[in-house]
Amino acid sequence: MDNNAKKDALLSVMQPASPALPKLSRPKLELSGTDIRKVKEAGEKRDPVAGKSLREDKKEPTTIYVAAKDKRRLRLLAASEGRRVNDYYVEAVNDFLEKHADRLPKM
Repeated sequence: MDNNAKKDALLSVMQPASPALPKLSRPKLELSGTDIRKVKEAGEKRDPVAGKSLREDKKEPTTIYVAAKDKRRLRLLAASEGRRVNDYYVEAVNDFLEKHADRLPKM
């Protein structure tokens, strides 16, 4: 059997590729801020407009710049206390937001 015959035999038994599925789009919802709060209070897990998670305890990545000597000192402190450096950053942000809670808008 020559190469072309082998190729034809293989192609004849192979299944044809399935057609591409049509792209589905989300319906546009008209919701105000109060409607979104109601959805959140009802325990929904996703924002109906943006499709994003509504979990407030979800951690978001961020980047900050600190002086090299401060980072080195934080690493030494973390190593001596058995903690992560990130714990100190989170603690600092939480303390700052607590201190300035009166300046935050009510949600």
